[in-house]
Amino acid sequence: MGFFVSRRGSNAQVFWSRVFNYPPILLRLLARPPKGKPFTTSELSARSGLPPVTIEAISHQTDWTGIDVPTAHAFMRACNTDLADRNHCRRIYMYLKTQPRTPLKRFSYLRRSPQWKPYYLPLIERYVEYLINNGKSSTNTTLRGDSQKK
Repeated sequence: MGFFVSRRGSNAQVFWSRVFNYPPILLRLLARPPKGKPFTTSELSARSGLPPVTIEAISHQTDWTGIDVPTAHAFMRACNTDLADRNHCRRIYMYLKTQPRTPLKRFSYLRRSPQWKPYYLPLIERYVEYLINNGKSSTNTTLRGDSQKK
């Protein structure tokens, strides 16, 4: 008996391509209830059952290397994302596709958080650096709005 692989790829192939395309840092930046405020680390910890230190470590990673499957699943569930669910991934894809290319405008809801400068801005900068280094973005923008005007 052989394995059935459809023309568009197996479910496993689709899942692993999503894992590759949606790193933990992106899921952390998108972690919020629909139309709500971003989840805090303590909220993600309570939702996942993972210690806050683990949530922080995963949140800064640009790939899933070194994260076991149960931990990754708990993190995704806490972030309101399931990479095995087509609807969740479609929501992420459409958000990234329809939002402005400038990272600050893309994650504008994070600007209203009191944690904007100390927490979210460095995360966005790290995510953009990841995109540029992996050839996923041709846009090299100034994140802080610090133009070189004199």
